Amino acid sequence: MRGGFFYFKVVAFTLLTLTVLGCQQNSEPTSMAPKPTASQAIPNNFAGGLQQKMNEAGIDVKVVNITATGINNLVWVSFDKMPPKFVTLDTMHILDGDLLKLSKGGVEDANNTFLAAIAKDKLNSLSRDDTINFSPANPKATVYVFTDVDCGYCKKFHHGIDDIMAKGIEVRYVAWPRSEETSPLMESVWCSSDRQSAITAAKNDMNVKNPPCANPVKAQYELGSVIGVKGTPAVYNQAGENIGGYMPASELAKRVLP
Repeated sequence: MRGGFFYFKVVAFTLLTLTVLGCQQNSEPTSMAPKPTASQAIPNNFAGGLQQKMNEAGIDVKVVNITATGINNLVWVSFDKMPPKFVTLDTMHILDGDLLKLSKGGVEDANNTFLAAIAKDKLNSLSRDDTINFSPANPKATVYVFTDVDCGYCKKFHHGIDDIMAKGIEVRYVAWPRSEETSPLMESVWCSSDRQSAITAAKNDMNVKNPPCANPVKAQYELGSVIGVKGTPAVYNQAGENIGGYMPASELAKRVLP
């Protein structure tokens, strides 16, 4: 699973900036969380104050939603052009990394709970006409796979697509080009009248050429970046949980089937 970049230079810029500091939504931030506890009451001016701090730091993103976390002094903030982050209530610090929760059973990644809710909503809102779908007659489960046609493990995953479907699993491919070089080929695949054949050909190192068309590649790349995709393949279940990268059909079935 290798990392990617491109389309949204602002994403790379903001992530770099956030290391130092620590599709489109409504412009007015709103709280989408259960009522916060008294110890974590979100100040009325929080959204505006955070947006001002982001602007002053030269980070070109908009605050979209604020979610109470139940963690003292931390809230979960969604942005329009980069993954959500934990932010301190004084708007002075952004946590650009994993927040781990210690419990008797081990260590949990606190980010995943909040990311999964956002990913579920965004993935389920994807039109099936905009994804490339490989499905058995009566699927028992569906996975969303962010893919690049020039990714070795993406090719390996696709070579097992028949075995995956034989397990009763539907695969919906979502475009996530990792570089400018693969963008034209990805767009050509999505512009094909037979996308299944086109993506199979591309993943077998064949050149696919189709006339330019209105396509969802750019929007899907942004969607992946917002929910935290960092490389391909990135496999998500219907609950919005990132369940890993490449895995054979047998392992995938263990993770998504009852």
